[in-house]
Amino acid sequence: MAQSQSDIFSFLITPEFDTKGVTDSGKYLEEEVKQIAEKISNQISEVMGRGFSFPKNFKKDDINEVTKLVESLGGSVKRTGEYITSSFKDASGTTVTLKQNLKDAIDVAEAESLKAAKNIQEVINIRKEFEQLRTSTATYSGAEQTKEQNQLEQNIIKSIEEQYNYRLKIIDAQNSGNKIQENYYTELLNIAKGEEQVYTIQYNGSQNNIKFKKQELAQEERLYQKKSDSVKQENELVNAIKQYAKQYQTVKQLESKGQQNTQAYTDAKNALQQLTNTLTTYGVKVVTSSDGTTKLVAQQNSMADSSNKVKTALDNANGSLAKADTARNSLSKSIQSSVENFIKYQVAMEAINKITSEFTSAIYDMNQAMTQVRMVTMGSYEDTVALADSYTKLAKQLGTTTTTVAEGADAWLKCLGQVKSL
Repeated sequence: MAQSQSDIFSFLITPEFDTKGVTDSGKYLEEEVKQIAEKISNQISEVMGRGFSFPKNFKKDDINEVTKLVESLGGSVKRTGEYITSSFKDASGTTVTLKQNLKDAIDVAEAESLKAAKNIQEVINIRKEFEQLRTSTATYSGAEQTKEQNQLEQNIIKSIEEQYNYRLKIIDAQNSGNKIQENYYTELLNIAKGEEQVYTIQYNGSQNNIKFKKQELAQEERLYQKKSDSVKQENELVNAIKQYAKQYQTVKQLESKGQQNTQAYTDAKNALQQLTNTLTTYGVKVVTSSDGTTKLVAQQNSMADSSNKVKTALDNANGSLAKADTARNSLSKSIQSSVENFIKYQVAMEAINKITSEFTSAIYDMNQAMTQVRMVTMGSYEDTVALADSYTKLAKQLGTTTTTVAEGADAWLKCLGQVKSL
């Protein structure tokens, strides 16, 4: 037997109408109470008139619901010994009373209970209980039971809401990688679940509000999880963008120092490739132009294309990439310019040396030529300088050098002197 004999009378002796799990000896008594409840329901429907209707989902044979209905009509349900009497006011204000006998049901229940008794003490206890039922009086009111059940319902819903809030905290802790907070809120969640189970065992009311609250919070939790996952991915992408810009600068700095064969350069290049793969999964493409500059571009309709936070990170990263490329190009151009200037310097020096050599030779040749002319003409230094000036003018007209004219004049003068000597 799952329930003691005293529990059979709980719905008769006290205002607790829970008849679930009663023993076989009380089944007949339970059925009798259902019939009494249904008779009261039919009487209410009859005297209240055509405009009356029972509440939605009302059970006519449920003594709990019938008692609440009678109370709402300004009446009550009482038990005096073996009789249950219901009274209430009809539509016209007239008090209507219905008295029903429980004697036969009580006698059968007592007889069955005595048959199941295991010893003399149980027999004594059973007789006392039934004697108490036959002589006691109770007024049944659903008010206290309703208040108690409503409080249990509120406690269950409160526990469900607490569990919901703890699950959101756990989601946040998981996304932030905070294991301590995750464990803390998991413990609180388990406590709230235990409280709900305790309240649920005691609760016998409607499950509609509880089910609705669970469905409502479950939907909100799914939306929160989806949003939280989106924020997590967004933060991961922003971090990947920042890390890419940082590694890119490291690579360019190592290249500018000629350290491509170092382990640091290899690690930086590998990290850059891994970040490139990560960015691709989030819809960000690494684009390298023909001039060697690199830029991060968000693919259309991707998360990177729709997030302002990601767009800002891309703008900042591309600014860093551009600076790194500019610094690299400036260094390259500086080296190239230095090489070009050195080459130009070398060429210029060779040209100057050549001109200087040719100029020196030309001066020597011209000096030799004018010396020959002075010897032939037997003129003074001043006469020779004046003659050289005239040779220079003649050279410009003939498109040749002063030395050539002087040599020609010397040859002519010598020839003329030979003619005179003849």
